Amino acid sequence: MSTDKMNPEEEQAFAVFIAAVERYVASVDEAAGEQFEAWLDEHAEAEDLLPLLLQTYPKFGEIFADEVEKLGAQTNQNAPSPAAAEEN
Repeated sequence: MSTDKMNPEEEQAFAVFIAAVERYVASVDEAAGEQFEAWLDEHAEAEDLLPLLLQTYPKFGEIFADEVEKLGAQTNQNAPSPAAAEEN
């Protein structure tokens, strides 16, 4: 998937998805990783890809949720505090 036409939020979401995919593949044996990647290739254009993926690969769902949580924590660290925003 090309990121050329994505807005910053879409790029960030795509990066989280890719990080979760990489972590999942690294966490399973080679055969399971290849099966997972083949499944992704087969369903890449599905409009309901994420729900299908989470249903088919629950462990991926746990990893994905962790990556989303990391992003939220990182975003909160980079966001200005309400007090700092009021000072400006």
